[in-house]
Amino acid sequence: QLAKQSQVGKKIILPGGLVVIRQYQDLLFTGSYQEEKSLPLSPRVLKIPGETLIPEKGMVIKATISQQLPLRAENRVWFPLNPERLPELHVRSRLPGDWLKPIGMSGRKKLKDFFIDRKIPKAERDHILLVACGPEVLWIPGLVVSNRMKETKTAAQYLILELIRQK
Repeated sequence: QLAKQSQVGKKIILPGGLVVIRQYQDLLFTGSYQEEKSLPLSPRVLKIPGETLIPEKGMVIKATISQQLPLRAENRVWFPLNPERLPELHVRSRLPGDWLKPIGMSGRKKLKDFFIDRKIPKAERDHILLVACGPEVLWIPGLVVSNRMKETKTAAQYLILELIRQK
């Protein structure tokens, strides 16, 4: 019944403490029942320019300012930059009210709806790393980039963000 008719996130506890959770097309079997109480990513200001350590994820975000567009890479994004008004960006997990404007989409979308559309399990959403300016999400590495990242030859400078996995 859980596999056929239940809503996403529904769970049942079986004898012996085995828990089965419905996650979109999958059933997740876990050994013991515990409500997920792990903390989301600690928010921190992105150092521009500089390196921002994210020890919870074993990663660093390197922020540089350049007058040239960088080479394309899966772990790198860039945004036209107004050098007179450097934005304060944060590396964090999602917060209520977050929204984004993905490349190729007109208008904005609630981050919650984006995660639902991408079928990202509810238990994972609080642990996804993102870069934001206030409630506007600019980059979720591996998932989405804001339409602010427009290739424009007219920008005097670019803010380049690169996600680096630590060894």
